[in-house]
Amino acid sequence: MPGSVDWWPPEGWVIRFTNLLVSTENNSMLDQVSVFPNPAIDKLFVKGESPLQSAAVFNLNGEQHTITLDQEMNEADISALQPGIWFLRLSDGNKIWNTKFIKI
Repeated sequence: MPGSVDWWPPEGWVIRFTNLLVSTENNSMLDQVSVFPNPAIDKLFVKGESPLQSAAVFNLNGEQHTITLDQEMNEADISALQPGIWFLRLSDGNKIWNTKFIKI
């Protein structure tokens, strides 16, 4: 049967589903927003056509972490994040863009 599940996780496992886009293929972000440097140590700089209103980061488990977005300087403070691969969601109030970056 299409769409059916015939495997269930072992007892004690937790599976989380989110609407986080993990691929930038066919994502208009590449034409409108640049995020650099990548990899980054403590700050990410964002360059885009529209001023950003919000930024959120997610780890590989889909857990959201808080970052500070300085709208005047177009930078995000990522110093509190642990090193690893992160997903960044940016919004200008009308559109949402997703990309990934590496925190070192």
